[in-house]
Amino acid sequence: MRALALALIVAASPAAAMQAFDINSGVVLQGRIESGDEAAILPKLRGVVELNSPGGSVAAALAIAETVRKRGLTTYVPPEGRCYSACTLIWFAGARRIAHSTSYIGIHRASAETEAFADVVSRALAARLLAWGTPRAIVDAMLATPNSSLRAVRADELPADVELRP
Repeated sequence: MRALALALIVAASPAAAMQAFDINSGVVLQGRIESGDEAAILPKLRGVVELNSPGGSVAAALAIAETVRKRGLTTYVPPEGRCYSACTLIWFAGARRIAHSTSYIGIHRASAETEAFADVVSRALAARLLAWGTPRAIVDAMLATPNSSLRAVRADELPADVELRP
């Protein structure tokens, strides 16, 4: 009986929430980014990385973003796709970034155990985003937006090198 209960708990435990699907041009990443997801996702990263995620773990997203950047991959938010919060780290890390006029990209400050630690994390992420060529105005908006809110990035705020499709 005890083994059955343990088996049911294990079977009911959620797996890594972010899913990665291979497509001809690369990989689709969708779902919430959970701590540990990067272990399964990093080996699959290639070509175009299509994103549709509400965000999640900053540490996991940053590991994925660093790999995207090192490999010189393209990041893409599809029409009506959503890339919020930690997902934007991955998108902004792309060597080539593509979005649509109907894509949703949302930013805010990092969340952490304390406000002081959230400030340290947010400033470290801001430095990384600036190093990747993210405009200062977007980084400043991220730092000014509480983690309980979400600020949409407008098309006219995107870097000039972003390929914005209709």
